[in-house]
Amino acid sequence: MAERIEISKLRSFYESNANIENLHELIRKETYRTTGRLIGRQSDRELRIIMKLVYDGYAEHRPNQLLDQINSLNQQTLRFCMKSILNNISDREHYVNNLDENLHMRPKQLMSIPQATDRHSNRSTRLQDRGMSMFNQFSN
Repeated sequence: MAERIEISKLRSFYESNANIENLHELIRKETYRTTGRLIGRQSDRELRIIMKLVYDGYAEHRPNQLLDQINSLNQQTLRFCMKSILNNISDREHYVNNLDENLHMRPKQLMSIPQATDRHSNRSTRLQDRGMSMFNQFSN
């Protein structure tokens, strides 16, 4: 029975709001230390899902050394989160860098505009000449 109480304490402490806040802070610090980037608070929902997966896979359920077990679970959670965060940062940087390169390229012409034939260009020139001559008549 005492062992069952200790296991329940382990889960309660590991999944507590205080530990979730601690993990968020660890994630932000580790991201800054690794990448030099400041990130905002991550999703509580996603963090809780990861914590449950880590708990189910790595909890040792020893009746003593609760703090050591929680620290070990937190390190596993941090590793799992950092792998995902670093991949997302890398993907974002790649996207932004390629976007910037594409902005400097000449856009591909999707539709060609037909060039004016001589007949049309002569007509537009005559209209422009006529317009200027009318303008000159009124300005004098």
